Amino acid sequence: MPWYAVSTKSRHEYKALTGLSQKNITTFLPEMEVWSKRKDRKKKICVPLFPGYLFVEASLDNETKLLILKTAGVVRILGKKL
Repeated sequence: MPWYAVSTKSRHEYKALTGLSQKNITTFLPEMEVWSKRKDRKKKICVPLFPGYLFVEASLDNETKLLILKTAGVVRILGKKL
């Protein structure tokens, strides 16, 4: 099955990832570790490599496409015209 990029609302990558995983859709969200500067300390956190996007592996029939688009945080599926 092909992979598609899914655009999400700003800072809703993890919410969309959780929702799609609950619907048994294979997802991938690449992350990187960065240092976050707080007032009193520095902390290493994981942030999305591509903010606003995650990837799904699915055959995009109408039912699956609708299932993905109805997930909280998902805006649209990117790729060739569907």
